[in-house]
Amino acid sequence: MIKHVVMWRIKDLDEGYDTKSAIWKMKEKLEALTGKIPGLSSLQVGINQNETAAAYHICLITEHPTMEDLKAYQENPLHLEVGTFIKEISKERVVVDFEY
Repeated sequence: MIKHVVMWRIKDLDEGYDTKSAIWKMKEKLEALTGKIPGLSSLQVGINQNETAAAYHICLITEHPTMEDLKAYQENPLHLEVGTFIKEISKERVVVDFEY
């Protein structure tokens, strides 16, 4: 199995975004992918509770049977549509993919 972990920092009000609203909308859009993309075994979205400067706003954790399934998920039109929204509202992203 492949675990795909992504964390984002969202743009601030001074950049034209209501961060809290953007985070919740992002969570809704990501969770709506559940059950709609082949090879997506599980999906979790967590909104950060840690208020330190090192923290990110939101985290996505997905599981896929193989790296090929992860790639297919990333190229799926539904995922790409959500990705367009995320790119618009985010200012920083980190990712880790690992086999377990």
